[in-house]
Amino acid sequence: FVVKGEVYDGKDYLKDHPGGADSILLVAGDDATDDFMNIHSMDAKEKLAQYHIGTLASPILTATPTETQVMSDPSSTPFLELKTWKSITLTSIQRVNHDSILYYFSFPHASQRLGLPVGQHVFVRLRRKDTGEMVQRAYTPVSKQNAAGGIEFLIKLYLPTTRFPSGGKMTVGFNQLEVGDTIELKGPFGSFIWQGSGTALWRGVPRKVKEIGMLKRPHSGITPILQVLRAILQDSSDTETKLYLLNTNKTEHDILCREELEAFFASHASTRFNMHHILRTVPEGWTHSQGRITDALLHTLFPKPSEEVLVLVCGPEGMISQTVKPGLERLGWDVEKSLVVF
Repeated sequence: FVVKGEVYDGKDYLKDHPGGADSILLVAGDDATDDFMNIHSMDAKEKLAQYHIGTLASPILTATPTETQVMSDPSSTPFLELKTWKSITLTSIQRVNHDSILYYFSFPHASQRLGLPVGQHVFVRLRRKDTGEMVQRAYTPVSKQNAAGGIEFLIKLYLPTTRFPSGGKMTVGFNQLEVGDTIELKGPFGSFIWQGSGTALWRGVPRKVKEIGMLKRPHSGITPILQVLRAILQDSSDTETKLYLLNTNKTEHDILCREELEAFFASHASTRFNMHHILRTVPEGWTHSQGRITDALLHTLFPKPSEEVLVLVCGPEGMISQTVKPGLERLGWDVEKSLVVF
């Protein structure tokens, strides 16, 4: 793939790439400049030099949509395209709590569906109004799977503070948006798809799954896990797959989508769905846990390691590599075969 006219061979990094091998394979033979520069850290940009193999002799030609593609019925084709950025318009902003907001964006056609398989995500990019910088991140929408006409994102804002004067690059950009503004997205992306009826497609291989442990860490989103929860617990053909959710947050007010999670728990707690909250700061009378994820909690509240069990985790890469993976390995998990990171 190409970044700023330089050619790189990433095949030796496929296994270790935090975003999954698919993110690299998708741009094989293409110019990946925008995607790479907008979403990667300075450390990643420095590491890229290790895989440099040459300089591009001539520009890569990109295909343009055919007349048939342009004129196709939007209600019969998904909105998303893997390699094409598509514009959507902000039509609604709704505050959820002290730092989280629902943003609803409309498609050009009200009957068009998103086309995002359960467990996958989209890339979103916007231009900051204050700096003019184009910023890009991966997000899983909170919209229902079969919703048509638009997409909804639940965004936790990281605004500038004394300790972090710049705030979150992307979420500050979201906070600047007004109804009528546009952003762009493309996809779907990801190495995990929940296919239904107790089957997952992971790294291109179908896998029968009987139990799933789910771990949401502070400062990360619940939406990838929520989409899988919905798909399983609302699937009338699947009455056996069991789910175990450890939902960690700073305070009780930080628990997002709580009403929907509690409704699932009330309906399935006795048979298929166990949920436990862990807070850093707890209110009086709190009946769940306080503190951090420990080996003891994972041992007690998670399923036991098995070929038919997966662990799904939402959280930053550093926390996963330094805390989650070692903890699971100490409990006997083969993280290479069992751990899915969103």
